[in-house]
Amino acid sequence: MTIIVDLQLLENQDIRNAKRIYSSIKEIFLNTPKHIAYRHIGNIDSETEKYASIVCENINNTDILGGLLTEGAILNMFASQIKIYKREITKTNPECTLSNTELSKITDIGPYVIERLHTGITILKLSKHFKMSPKKLQSGVRHLYGDSMGSYLFNLRLGRAKQLFDNTDFNISQVRKIVGIASASNFSVVFKKRYGILPSQYINNTK
Repeated sequence: MTIIVDLQLLENQDIRNAKRIYSSIKEIFLNTPKHIAYRHIGNIDSETEKYASIVCENINNTDILGGLLTEGAILNMFASQIKIYKREITKTNPECTLSNTELSKITDIGPYVIERLHTGITILKLSKHFKMSPKKLQSGVRHLYGDSMGSYLFNLRLGRAKQLFDNTDFNISQVRKIVGIASASNFSVVFKKRYGILPSQYINNTK
């Protein structure tokens, strides 16, 4: 497996796992001269294989869930390779991961939440519905998507908002209410942070 990374893009990503990966890369190459090519040939374990499979399965899936799942899987695939590298040079044991059954439940969270964004989704409600502890839910989301449960839910809201702008004639206020974001100013701020453009500008550019 060959992974080519745009470090500048990775550094600027407002995603927890992306920032963690960037820090790990800086640490690995701290004492490596920039003009010298670097290559590490190591193993691909079951964790990396799992993330690679997710990327392959969702390569043509362009909806909200597919995009977030692929984004998270790519970052996690790279992160797992960094863990393998560090493990191989320090000879430490691998970390425990969630079971396939638990990960399957985590992937079911997205469709469930999208249908209920306006209802005040909480981790406790999700925990009760999916019969998993809040700790397991948060651990699973971080494991698959590389971010906290709160950030994942917010990304679902913003992804759904963008989808509604693309496919309906709803105005900003209507979309904001559908996705469950009460503050108009906060919606504009977080939408621009995620997509690099204000909601009003996005609507004007797509109509």
